[in-house]
Amino acid sequence: MVFLKDSNKKYLMVNKAFLNFFNLNEEEVIGKNDFEILPEELARNRESSDNMMIEKLHEITVEEYYNDKIFKTHKFPVYLDDGTIGIGGIIYD
Repeated sequence: MVFLKDSNKKYLMVNKAFLNFFNLNEEEVIGKNDFEILPEELARNRESSDNMMIEKLHEITVEEYYNDKIFKTHKFPVYLDDGTIGIGGIIYD
């Protein structure tokens, strides 16, 4: 699964595997943050790791949980066209 977020942690892009895993469609995700699309506990954990990655400007890998599934998310800084730093990610289940 692949995603890209802007500097405000709103999704710019997700792939089909991401949508299928979280049982969402693109209209429900693009332009939204994790708190708008995921359960609160998972959204809090994802925001915490987003903040950690932004503070360090270095890639990180975190373990997360969703619907009795354990998965790892690898996050890394992405320099966007507008000069801001976004969050790129790859999720492995």
